[in-house]
Amino acid sequence: MDLFDKDKHFAHLVPLKALRDVLLRNAIAAVAAKQLGRVNGHKPFVGVQCQKPAHMEILEDDVNINWFYKAANYYDKAITQSREYLATLSGSLSKPTSPNTQPPPPMINTDDLLVAVSIFSLYESLDNMEMGMMGWLQSV
Repeated sequence: MDLFDKDKHFAHLVPLKALRDVLLRNAIAAVAAKQLGRVNGHKPFVGVQCQKPAHMEILEDDVNINWFYKAANYYDKAITQSREYLATLSGSLSKPTSPNTQPPPPMINTDDLLVAVSIFSLYESLDNMEMGMMGWLQSV
């Protein structure tokens, strides 16, 4: 997602934000699990070089993990959390404060909500990429 961002916002800042934000943590976990399901435990080869996977990247054969199920669970948790964020945000907007009162401290960070929406978009696009590849393979 940081292809044209020299500051690498999604690679550097978003994982740090996810440490304190359940919404971002679940959204990132959903995308990661879906990608693991797509590659099915195999590391793609780039060019003519063949790399041996790291020890921690190798899954035991007897461990059958349904990554798509895990992805759907994380996605569901993230969507639920985003609904709570939106409900809190809409509640604070519907009760404007008067000039004499102090506004309550923000309970949500709208920037994190926007980042999560971007991650949701990536999650959904992984389905579209898979369908596009299947259509291409069928036409060959």
